[in-house]
Amino acid sequence: MRKSPAQLELELDAFLAKPAPPSTKTAKELDAEIGAYLAEPEPRPVSPNPYERKQAARRARLQRASDRARREAETAHGAATRIWDAIPMGQPILVGHHSERRHRRDLSKADRAMRRSVEADKRSKELAGRAAAVGSAGISSDDPDAVRKLRQQLDKLGKEQERMTRANGAIRRNAKAGAAAQATALIALGFSPKSAELLLQADSAGRVGFPDYAISNNGANIRRIKKRITELTARATAPEREAITGQVDGIEFQIVENREANRVQVLFTDEPGKDVRQRLSRAGFHYAPSENAWQRQLSNGAWYHAKRALLIP
Repeated sequence: MRKSPAQLELELDAFLAKPAPPSTKTAKELDAEIGAYLAEPEPRPVSPNPYERKQAARRARLQRASDRARREAETAHGAATRIWDAIPMGQPILVGHHSERRHRRDLSKADRAMRRSVEADKRSKELAGRAAAVGSAGISSDDPDAVRKLRQQLDKLGKEQERMTRANGAIRRNAKAGAAAQATALIALGFSPKSAELLLQADSAGRVGFPDYAISNNGANIRRIKKRITELTARATAPEREAITGQVDGIEFQIVENREANRVQVLFTDEPGKDVRQRLSRAGFHYAPSENAWQRQLSNGAWYHAKRALLIP
C-alpha cells in the first residue's frame, strides 16, 4: 500500500531523530585528521591560458561597444526629448505662419534622433548578448586545455551517471519494503531527505526515481565527450600535414596547417578573384586580416574542403 506524503514525512522525521552512531576513531586519530586538514595548503589560483585571455578580451571589447551604443541611445533620446519639450503640447503646425518651416524642421530632427536612439538601443542589447555568450558554448577545440577540461567534465558526468543508477537501483530493491525503506536507502547513498522525498514522488505515469531519459541523455553526453577527447588527442599526436602549393587564376596559394592557431589556412600572394573567394566562403572559410589568410577551424573536413575550393584533385 502506498503511503501518503504526510506518513512519509513522519517516518523520515523519526529516522532523522535517531542519534548518530558513535565514532569508532579515538580522540587522537580525530585530532590528527583535523590537523592534516588545516595544514593542507589552499589551491593556487590557475592563471588563464592564452585562449581564455583572448576570450576575456573579446568579451570586454563587446561590452565596451555595448556601453558606447547605450550612451549613444541615451544621448539621441535626450536630444529628441528636448526638441519635443520646446514645442507646446498639442501645438499644431501653423500652415502659412512664419513658424511653419522651423516647426517641421524640429519635428524632423526629433524623429531622426528618436530613430537613432531606437537603433542604438537595439545594437547595445545585441552586443551585450554577444558579450554574455562568449565562452558559454562549451569547451572549444581552440582551447589548449580542452582535453583536460573535457576529462573533468567526463568525470563529473560519470559520477552523476553512477549516482542516478545507484539511486534507481536502491528504489527498486526496497520497493516492497515501502517508501520509508526507499528513503532510508537513498539517504544512505548521500541524498538529502528533501531530495529523497522528491525522487519518491511519482510522475504522471506513476514512475519514481530518475527518469530513463535523464540517464540515457547523460550517457549520450559521456559517449560524445569520450569521442571528442579521442579526436583531439589523435589530432595533437598526428604528424603535421605538409603544405600544398599551387596556382589559381595565375595567383600562387599555399594550404597549411597552423597548429598554434588551430586552423587550416589558405595563403595567397595576391587577392584572389571573386569566384575563388566565393568558393572558399561556401566551404566555410573566412578571411582573417590578422593572419592575412582565409581560414577555418582545423579538421580533416577543413583540409578536404580547402583543396576542393581550390580545385585540387
